Amino acid sequence: MGGRLNFYPKWHIPVRYVLLDDDADRYTTFFSDHYYSDIYKNGDEFEDWNSNGDDVFAEWGNDQMDLHPDVCVGRLPCRNFLEARVVVQKIIDYENNAHGQEWFNNLVLVGGDTFIQSPGYEGEETCDYAAEFMDDFEKIKLYTSTGNLTGPEDVSNAINNGCGFLFTRGKGGQDRLRTNLPEGEEIIVFLNKYVKNYKNKDMYPVCILGECIHAKLDVALLNFFKFLNGEPNYFQQDCIYECIAWKLVKKNNGGAIAVLTNTNICYGTSGDINGNGIPDDAESFGGKLAVDILRLYGEEEIRILGQIHCQTVEDYVSDFPVSINKYHCKSVLEWILIGDPSLKIGGYD
Repeated sequence: MGGRLNFYPKWHIPVRYVLLDDDADRYTTFFSDHYYSDIYKNGDEFEDWNSNGDDVFAEWGNDQMDLHPDVCVGRLPCRNFLEARVVVQKIIDYENNAHGQEWFNNLVLVGGDTFIQSPGYEGEETCDYAAEFMDDFEKIKLYTSTGNLTGPEDVSNAINNGCGFLFTRGKGGQDRLRTNLPEGEEIIVFLNKYVKNYKNKDMYPVCILGECIHAKLDVALLNFFKFLNGEPNYFQQDCIYECIAWKLVKKNNGGAIAVLTNTNICYGTSGDINGNGIPDDAESFGGKLAVDILRLYGEEEIRILGQIHCQTVEDYVSDFPVSINKYHCKSVLEWILIGDPSLKIGGYD
């Protein structure tokens, strides 16, 4: 089990907190499971993310980190035996039964107007670009601009009909996903309390949630006391029982088989400044990492979930200045797989 001890702040399997202030006025520290993946530097030397030896790990500006993944890592943040039993059974059923099923060939895309101050529908544009890599899938587009996305019931219906992948790009939250209607009104697309409506037994999607903080696994009801005491890095939104990413995966007889998303605040952009026909939101930060999941599945035909997650990180570290740009560095550190890294996507024949 890899989660917290029920309501308590201790962990069954610890997380590594990193120190990186991205000037967002909150969360100068956040946790990163990439610590367990980046275990070597210079080929064979152990990487401890503490290059200056001061026992403050992953301190931006003071510690040099390799960041290239060496092993595939995922987390099943079960807090107790009951959660573990549900998740393990879902994985077994999925790998035994998903192969060749018609529902698996559905790709649900969820997007809207992420940045109302900018022209266009950034979330939808990123979804459209990601969908181009999935030729053999039926695209089910839940977009605010077309009227196909007006609230959470639209997503519930799509999930309950079955889908192999669900891809979103909007605005995040510990327990929710949001976007904007054409007239600017914000709507909630996912919310913890709506997960009970997902009745998609044996039709579990791999969810790629490209927004902020969906996998903040250190939320807890007891955080309320730290929030009241004014302790840094604790906010009212952190005083809940569980985050939406884990809520989806641990749902019995419904929800997701895995979620790839972010543990903290991530970044997005709008437009197409370089004029290459690709939305800028899909070419860097959290948008690129999310899009690359579908690219690696559809274009490079990688089928093991952990390998896809690991390769998105490797490609990002290789292509972006993660050692000198804290925003690119954070994008890698917060990108997490909630699920079994050995999972065969689509099951075994």
